[in-house]
Amino acid sequence: IYSSIMIVGKAIYNILLSDTTISGIVGSNIFPELAPPDIDVPYIVYSILSNSPSDVKEDGGSVDVAQIEVYSFEKTYDNAIDLGVAVRGALDRNSGTFNTVQVQSIQYANEQMDVNEARQIWAAIQDYSIRIINI
Repeated sequence: IYSSIMIVGKAIYNILLSDTTISGIVGSNIFPELAPPDIDVPYIVYSILSNSPSDVKEDGGSVDVAQIEVYSFEKTYDNAIDLGVAVRGALDRNSGTFNTVQVQSIQYANEQMDVNEARQIWAAIQDYSIRIINI
């Protein structure tokens, strides 16, 4: 049995890796929580900030709602924006079964840009809400 956080991570990883635009940019360089220290850009890191069960009478807690952040790292500001656009295209409003995980919906919530001046790496940072159906 998997924890709810692992289930959310499996779905996000599968969605991002399966998207041809994203895989064309980053290959399989998609990591949970932290990228390896020697990795070169471009790459993606996703982080699960929280995971809450819906505890309502109608569904008996059959849906978990997780808040996630996705960091798209690139060499330039424009490339980071382009990778962020591809990530949003893959995730926002998506639903279905991904790596055996049933995703009811994914909702884009927010985006910001950041730069690591020492490493000259730009990041598009996006926030999403994802609803996972528990079977």
